[in-house]
Amino acid sequence: MPKITLAQFESKLCDPPANVVKAIPMIRQAGLDGSDMIMFPEMFTTGYELSIVGPRITELAEPVNGPTITALREAAKQAGVYVVAPIARSISGAATALPCSKPTSEPSAS
Repeated sequence: MPKITLAQFESKLCDPPANVVKAIPMIRQAGLDGSDMIMFPEMFTTGYELSIVGPRITELAEPVNGPTITALREAAKQAGVYVVAPIARSISGAATALPCSKPTSEPSAS
């Protein structure tokens, strides 16, 4: 049976880099604990205080190949876990929520 870690996460509002730095050790620990997957809360990289984050969502959103997903993907490979990380992403300049129904990062096949 797969083991899933649910991350409790208090985001620093409007600061994706700081939140990614906070998430990476949690991904490592999930791997050390034998989890197959770690799931973060929706919009964990920006925070979910929409009165503050909402007006800035376009500037905070990132493309799938941006720094957040790149860092999480690398951490997932190193830890050997799947990472579900619903974030604000940009598509052709518009911000949308990245669906949380599939992992954004997969462990390496090795």
